[in-house]
Amino acid sequence: MAPRSFSAVNKVLGMSGLVLLSVMGNTAMADVAGTAPEAESVVDMLSEGTVSGSLRMRYYTDKNAYFVKDLNQDTAGYGGFVKYETAALNGFKLGGSLIYQRTFNRPDDKGSVIPDIGTNVTNIGEAYVSWEHDAFKITAGNQRVQLPWTSDYDWRVVPVLFQGINVHYGNDDDFLSLARLYRWKGWADDGFSRNSMYSTDEKTAGMWSLGGGRSVTVNGLKYSGQLWRQHYYDYTNVSYGEGHVSAVSGDFRPNAGLQYIRGTGDGRELAGTVDNTTLGFQAGFDYKAYKVALGYDHIKAAPGAYNNGSLVTPYAHNMSSGPYFAQPYFTSTQDLGAGNAYSLDVSTGAVQNLFLGARYSFMDLTAVAGTASLNQSEYLLYGIYNFAGALKGLSVAEWVGVQTSPARDTRFFQNRLEVSYNF
Repeated sequence: MAPRSFSAVNKVLGMSGLVLLSVMGNTAMADVAGTAPEAESVVDMLSEGTVSGSLRMRYYTDKNAYFVKDLNQDTAGYGGFVKYETAALNGFKLGGSLIYQRTFNRPDDKGSVIPDIGTNVTNIGEAYVSWEHDAFKITAGNQRVQLPWTSDYDWRVVPVLFQGINVHYGNDDDFLSLARLYRWKGWADDGFSRNSMYSTDEKTAGMWSLGGGRSVTVNGLKYSGQLWRQHYYDYTNVSYGEGHVSAVSGDFRPNAGLQYIRGTGDGRELAGTVDNTTLGFQAGFDYKAYKVALGYDHIKAAPGAYNNGSLVTPYAHNMSSGPYFAQPYFTSTQDLGAGNAYSLDVSTGAVQNLFLGARYSFMDLTAVAGTASLNQSEYLLYGIYNFAGALKGLSVAEWVGVQTSPARDTRFFQNRLEVSYNF
């Protein structure tokens, strides 16, 4: 199997974009326009649509990147996407986007490039037809999806896209979801393919996903949960469930959650034997504009299995920890091995338009049975400012952190400056 990588360090590259998604509320990842009246003809359908998009710049500074001593790099990328979606005609809409990315200040030796941003890309992005009625929506074609470990992680210059059929009924809390995806386009790809983040050579039939969620509020407490079953052809089958309880009113609003993940092998098991069992716990509270979240995940060791029992995630490997409660920012929980993972996140939006936070994570994980734990600590500071008034849509984000591990000879430092204009 040929690894899907641009350099040797890519095998530990990953990221969580969950904080970015949650606080940049004006992001163009979702449709910007509100519900428009139905068109009366095909001409009206095509002429009364909406334009949205995002223009972005990302600047990365790496020192001893991913614990490779003296692997230092400053790389910047710019670009984004422009999308047009027609008005609705009898519930039907057409949508499409153009994506563009250019990077500069990259080493001439492409084998030594740290793949934080990706290569140059110019292509058609989304291209879909959708039908919507009340809370039911079905979309077919090239599109963004939001599924566990199969999602549009909104922190690169160009989006991650999937080709297939996606059905959703309900809202964010009470829903049914069914998806059959055949191909995908990663953040570093110029087009769609049947490969995965594990291999550029091996082709598969994609994946399917079935899930549902439910929530109820009783005596001031909101109880919510979701269950998922996912099948990644020739890689893995994943069963995933989580539940939460949280106070819905008052200045002090505590919350708690549980999650369970089970991954087993499928077909050719292209990443290796899969035997993952994860149990997680989350606790925290909101106090006025302040948030505190403590996450814990226990990943059961399975000697002889992939990465000592890690979850196999064909479309999130080296990219995102997905819904794991405990996760670092610069690397991904499921790529580091089995054991115990911890994270503590403190954040605030007390200042208008400004979101500040700090995170500490500790990964007591082992990728090879019988070897010492990674014992990786990550210290992260971040801030996001969303402009208002005439500059509404413009945001600036800064992420700076360091990872340390007694199993490594050096410390890994990274700084990310991100400027976006969403319209």
